[in-house]
Amino acid sequence: MITRRKLQITMALTLLFAMLMSTTVASAQSVTLGGSATFRDADGSALGSNNSLVLSLTDAPTLGVGYRYEGWLVGPGGTKVSVGTYNGPIDGTWVSPTNENLAASYSQLLLTTEPVPDPDPATHGTVAFSATIASGVIEPVRGLLTASGTTATGNGIAVALHGEATIAAVHAAASQGSGVLGDLQSHAQHVSIVIDGLGTPGDGIGILAYAESAKVLAAAAKASEPGNKKVVAGADAAIAAANRIIDRAGIAKANVAALLAATSINASTEVASVNVTNMSNQMVASAAALYAAAQDTVTFVPKDGPVVEAPSAGDQLVPMIAMLALVAGVILTGGGLAMLRRRGLAAA
Repeated sequence: MITRRKLQITMALTLLFAMLMSTTVASAQSVTLGGSATFRDADGSALGSNNSLVLSLTDAPTLGVGYRYEGWLVGPGGTKVSVGTYNGPIDGTWVSPTNENLAASYSQLLLTTEPVPDPDPATHGTVAFSATIASGVIEPVRGLLTASGTTATGNGIAVALHGEATIAAVHAAASQGSGVLGDLQSHAQHVSIVIDGLGTPGDGIGILAYAESAKVLAAAAKASEPGNKKVVAGADAAIAAANRIIDRAGIAKANVAALLAATSINASTEVASVNVTNMSNQMVASAAALYAAAQDTVTFVPKDGPVVEAPSAGDQLVPMIAMLALVAGVILTGGGLAMLRRRGLAAA
């Protein structure tokens, strides 16, 4: 016989079970991980190296004793490389021990939970967070950062652009420092040649052509993921830098023309020489900014993910069980109240 006391206890336990199940499901849901991870050139490395990964990730839940996070870069076919383990904040710079060009090889970042000590360091553990750069973004950006068939050396377009701008700046400085009109004009003309890609001392392609190509690639990355704020911001910054280069190149060429028309060194030639030098230096700075913006375009932004792995066999059943528990609680509660009411009426 069901007494009032037993019924109350049964109802309370049922509701408690339902609440615990709901809490379990909620705790298994994704946790937002802030921050980002970006390819950079390690200190002392040449532009275009992309041999380090700078991690600055926030809000990662603290793991229990005996566990730590480990980062992994994943490439085609599942090839992967560990980028370090982290007991506290996931923050720091990992430099490839082989100086591998990471941007050329990897497009996915995983953060896993690993036991300490790790019995199998070569195999990653449970994936807690992940981020993937879409192929429509990574491919055009690789054309900027790592390799391109349209550059004279095979380097990325942003790398080649920076190299050409540097050559122009060297000749601009030589022109400004020359006290001989012929030398001043010769070096100034070299600046114009490098800008237009007319041959030596440049690579025959030129600053303007590279800047235009950079805009096309950045726009392609942006068009691939127009809703991705990181991609859009990086691509827009790269396009803006390319436009600055084109603008400064035009000003430099106008001043070169004035120098080539001069018949003597005077105040006017001095002003024109300073202008050529300033514009060339600004092209170098803008080319460096374009390169960094291209790196920012392929920034890893970790997706939400579970902190611990859910049960492998019952992942899909857990929410259903919780819902059934809640429904059962409601049914039992309603049935119990009805029974009590009937007993009350019978007693009356």
